[in-house]
Amino acid sequence: MEELQYHPIAELLPALQGTELRKLASDIKANGLLEPIVLYEGMILDGRNRYQCCLTESVEPRFVLYEGQDPVGFVISKNILRRHLTTREQTKLTKDLIKLAPLKSDRAIAKPASSA
Repeated sequence: MEELQYHPIAELLPALQGTELRKLASDIKANGLLEPIVLYEGMILDGRNRYQCCLTESVEPRFVLYEGQDPVGFVISKNILRRHLTTREQTKLTKDLIKLAPLKSDRAIAKPASSA
């Protein structure tokens, strides 16, 4: 199986590492992939950590296509509140989101990104 690439929007958030990634891999190995990986424009929009764990643990990944109108908002909604981002990471994320969504106001982007 050819490895999928990550969408640039997904790359805005830091990937899990170390103990967090090993815990997720162990859970996926024990329980299977409970939430499908979301694809957008042929790349992984949400679920890159789950995808890596599936590859590592030889678990068949499941995929769904993103069908919404706001992929940036989707990624923020799916990830920002369950992440332990430092203030520095939140600031970087907000700046990166502003670059990706120039038609949105800075406040519209910053509000969900800083609510973690």
